[in-house]
Amino acid sequence: MTAIPRPETVVHALLDSVRRTPDRPAFHVIERSEEEFTLSYAETFRLLGRAAAGLRAQGIGQGDRVIIVLPTSRDFLSVYLGCLYCGIVPVIAAEPMDGRTEHYAANLRRLAERARAELVVAGPDLAKSLAPLLPATVITPDALRKAPFTLDSPRATPGSPAHLQATSGSTGAPKLAVIRHGNIVANVQAIAEAIEGNPDDSLVSWLPLFHDMGLIGISYALCARIPVVLSDPVNFLRSPLS
Repeated sequence: MTAIPRPETVVHALLDSVRRTPDRPAFHVIERSEEEFTLSYAETFRLLGRAAAGLRAQGIGQGDRVIIVLPTSRDFLSVYLGCLYCGIVPVIAAEPMDGRTEHYAANLRRLAERARAELVVAGPDLAKSLAPLLPATVITPDALRKAPFTLDSPRATPGSPAHLQATSGSTGAPKLAVIRHGNIVANVQAIAEAIEGNPDDSLVSWLPLFHDMGLIGISYALCARIPVVLSDPVNFLRSPLS
């Protein structure tokens, strides 16, 4: 196994890869449309930066909470990593699966209230449906990209919250666990030592990103400098052998 220096945060691991190997593939994303996109570390950073600038233009800053309701996609990576970079605390929520928008919105409203979220980022169709039903502002990734591109230094620190992880809610209302940047780095470092991965490997995941294992896979790949293929779970369900 190649020894990987322990970064302060996932954000610092990404920035180090941008400096060292900007053109190396970081992500290969298979979106729900089955379109495929390869993102280098430098391209990932540019996407992150546009989302970060858009969040700041919306008045969202360090310590604020944002709910992300997006499928596995370049949009998800840009908004999620943009939040981490800015010290904004994302909460990843599952998309509605049964078309019951009002029922879904009621649950999302409770989640937003519990998290004290000021913004919800969702795809165009869902954002249009949710906007009149939620107290928080609802915006699309495209709208975030309209802000002028400016980027300050990263706000992520080992002791600051990285995201809020919602529990399953199987025995009551979902609880929100605070996951700190230092927790994530320690977790993925332990994974790296256990599986003895190295940068010549490839990681493949079709896990939903609102699930903790799916989400932490992104951090593992960035900290271990291993390229990852991310496939939307819907594609996997359609064709497991894909």
